Amino acid sequence: IKNPINPELELWLGAVERISRSGIYRIASVHRGFSTFEKTIYRNPPNWEIPIELRRRIPNLPLLCDPSHICGNREMILSVSQTALDLSYDGLMIESHFNPSQALSDKEQQLTPAEVGTLLSSLVLR
Repeated sequence: IKNPINPELELWLGAVERISRSGIYRIASVHRGFSTFEKTIYRNPPNWEIPIELRRRIPNLPLLCDPSHICGNREMILSVSQTALDLSYDGLMIESHFNPSQALSDKEQQLTPAEVGTLLSSLVLR
């Protein structure tokens, strides 16, 4: 369940609750940042305190980070990925394309498979 576009924890919690009430229990949450009208270095600022509170309230819910959508560019994916791992996220969703310049969408935030390998080998599990 991806976080809502607005930085509202209760909306995210409500989505998890509705899905689980429907009988689906294999659920994970995906943090992809939050929309804002402000100019920031991120495409979708991470507002880390919101997913941290989600984890506090539902400790067994797997939490994945989508640094590609948070950043909106290749340059910051490593630092956002490392922050997510430092905050004990359960995994990363990183956009990849064999030729990002030819991708039909989000080409600025995609890594080649080789770059994904380099990024993964650069991350530190603490």
